[in-house]
Amino acid sequence: MSSAADRKAELEQKKERLRALREEKFRREELRRQGLSGFSSTPSSTADLHGEADALLKNLGIGSLNEPDISDTSVISLGPSEEETKPLPIAKRPKKLQYCLVSEFDVQPRPRDSYAKETQTIAINVNPDSGTMDYYVLTYDDSPVEHDGHLVGTPSEDERPDAKMLKSVHGEIPKQSAPIPKEELEESALVELTEEQKQQILLSEGFRSFFDRSARIVERALCEKDQFFQDYLQRSPQNEDSQENLLPHLLDLYSERWSRKRTVVDLDWSPVFPELLLAAYSANEETNQEPAGCCMVWNLKFPTRGSPEFRFHCNEPVTAAAMVRFHPNLVIGGTYSGQVVLWDSRSNKRTPVQRSTFTAVAHTQPVNSVQVIGSQNAHNAITLSSDGTMCSWSLDMLGAPREHIRLCENPDIPPGIFDLYSTCMAFFAGDQNNFVVGTEGGNIYTDQRHSSRTVDGHGGNGGRRLQSYRGHSTVVSGIATHPSTCSISFSHIFLSSSLDWTVRLWSVRDHHTPLHTFDDYSECVYGVDWSPIHPALFAACDGTGRLDVWNLNDDIEVPTAQWVNKKHWAMNKVKWDITGQYIAAGDDEGHVHVCAVASQLAVPGPEDATRLAHVFANLKATSTNQNGFL
Repeated sequence: MSSAADRKAELEQKKERLRALREEKFRREELRRQGLSGFSSTPSSTADLHGEADALLKNLGIGSLNEPDISDTSVISLGPSEEETKPLPIAKRPKKLQYCLVSEFDVQPRPRDSYAKETQTIAINVNPDSGTMDYYVLTYDDSPVEHDGHLVGTPSEDERPDAKMLKSVHGEIPKQSAPIPKEELEESALVELTEEQKQQILLSEGFRSFFDRSARIVERALCEKDQFFQDYLQRSPQNEDSQENLLPHLLDLYSERWSRKRTVVDLDWSPVFPELLLAAYSANEETNQEPAGCCMVWNLKFPTRGSPEFRFHCNEPVTAAAMVRFHPNLVIGGTYSGQVVLWDSRSNKRTPVQRSTFTAVAHTQPVNSVQVIGSQNAHNAITLSSDGTMCSWSLDMLGAPREHIRLCENPDIPPGIFDLYSTCMAFFAGDQNNFVVGTEGGNIYTDQRHSSRTVDGHGGNGGRRLQSYRGHSTVVSGIATHPSTCSISFSHIFLSSSLDWTVRLWSVRDHHTPLHTFDDYSECVYGVDWSPIHPALFAACDGTGRLDVWNLNDDIEVPTAQWVNKKHWAMNKVKWDITGQYIAAGDDEGHVHVCAVASQLAVPGPEDATRLAHVFANLKATSTNQNGFL
């Protein structure tokens, strides 16, 4: 009985000791969680705890653990012990190895493109009170610590590696010193230029060039109009084939300052920039304060600004002008005195950059026609004056003509003073040698630049290839040769307009009579021109303000499309653009009218060339029958 009580008492004591151990462990965990400096116990208390634990384990039949001895002066470590019991290695059965072939592949790593992105800035003292250096300072919210007015850790201005570069770009950057008073800054900014300094700046070449270009850019920006409410779902009108829809009027180019009281004498489109149109004007006879000759280049992209893109002047009235095909900045013109002039749009001056001299081997009468023929590397300017003199010029030197030809000298031609005066000229398509000339007497002649003038050298005409085409009864006002851009060549066909109210169709192969006469006019016809893309399409203008477009494949009696000037001003010149989509016509009041040609009329079909060949064959057969009947 006593042994059972003793046993029970021992169990109670062990429970008390375990409870004390748990409380001690819980108290240490609480101290560790609260972030206190670590728990340290004396060697004696630690030894007692270990002893009690060994005794408790022995009573339960469990042997004590062998732990290393701890010296009295050492501090108990809360981490794991440095010496741990290492298990004995277990012997493994050796594996049988075999030799096998392995396929090896060498795969190149995928290249990665990388670059360094850097930004160069100017790092100088950040001082909120600085005034003159604010332009060079990059200010941040987190300002660095300063020491004696300098940033800590930043080099001085002279020690910087990019100091030389900064000086070359911004000049000498002033050293930061005492802040400049605000009053002094305001006084220095209010320095006013004198009148002499202002005039010097205004008359300087750099300011004029800058102002002209800037003003032109601003004008373009102001004239640009975007159609925000364009309805692309709108149905096309019912009468698409009416004459008004086939040839709608788009623009009326006119300058109140320079076009007033002047007549349009010549038109030409830029071969490089399709939106640029050259117009040559006659002299203003009501005033002597303006230059006699004037040429203006209009920009069709910005027509509402009311001023031309370029304006050229000359002290002589301009009678003919053309844009140089192989130099988009050059404009060549002929004057009433016979002088040939050359303008350059790159020059700040509006006067010619080159002029021909007055010599006997050049023109002495008004120049009626100017054309540029040739290729990019070999081209010449051909001019024709009213006395039948043709000259070939080099654009690099206008001092003297390279070639001088006298036309209409055939003695077999019946004598007449008007046969000697030419009015217009045109070269055949792709030909720099053969050309056709219209005269004041109504006759038309074809000739060659490089043909022998005579055979026997005594004025005979045996070797002359001059051919005459008689049909008009008065002055020939315009001539247009067929561009022949289709598969079938029509280079032998040309048109002529005359003051006898007719337009005539000719063929070089039959110079006796015209193929057809277009007589649907009640006034003088002043100009005619072929479409550059459609083989059967040409335009003509007359003195009543009519602008007609004829399609030979549809009708040869009446025009296919027509636009009439409401004020009935006489149309002097007509010219197709290089795309075949627009027609420009100038009148005798200085207005330049631009009309658009509908796509169903301007764009040729695949069978238009073949149909035109049949039309010409029928016209030739009809003309032959009429001549035989007569």
